[in-house]
Amino acid sequence: MTRLQAELRLRILEQARESFAGEGYESATLEGLANGAGCSVRTLKTHFPTKVAVAVALLDHLASETVEAMTALQEGSIASRYQQVLTDKLTQLKPYRMMAAAVFSAALGGSSAPAHTASPPNPLAVSEVQVRLRAAFETLVSTASDAPRQPAQATEFAHLLFTGHLLVVLFWLYDRSADGSATRQLIDLIRDGIALARPALVLPPVAKALTRLTATLAAGFGTG
Repeated sequence: MTRLQAELRLRILEQARESFAGEGYESATLEGLANGAGCSVRTLKTHFPTKVAVAVALLDHLASETVEAMTALQEGSIASRYQQVLTDKLTQLKPYRMMAAAVFSAALGGSSAPAHTASPPNPLAVSEVQVRLRAAFETLVSTASDAPRQPAQATEFAHLLFTGHLLVVLFWLYDRSADGSATRQLIDLIRDGIALARPALVLPPVAKALTRLTATLAAGFGTG
């Protein structure tokens, strides 16, 4: 990708960020995004063939910002730092909730698409940004005040938290409670659960269970 192509791609994503948050995902069109970015629809489609593809790229862009924010996490336990990351992530995604819901719905419905139709982009697919985000969770765990002493165990725990944050986002997207109170309660429960479970990681059966759970979730989400 040339410098000019990269600059155009970024302009399209910035326009999508403004349009999806302002007029709403459903109302935004590729024509409007192209006009805002200063290009033709045909040129836009060379980068993003569909609006869902734009949305997936924007989610990756937001994930990149999450990576940067995680470098400035305050000192503390794994549980408290993870709670902060989850809270900040949902605050960041709030203006784009309908967009994110549309992306995940398209991905989940991809298997039922006609054979001649291209499968929609998978927001959970392993990308360069997702690799960086997983590494950020590894740093979150390894630099916490209660980091596991075994490096391999710390890595597994971090990968579990990485997959867990995707599950929390999915829960939030479909949360119908008043003002998202159920999601806030879930995050509090996760924080308390991590605080209780962390000391037990020194027990071999618990460590083995962590390994199995991490592998199972990674296989199911395709994030391994």
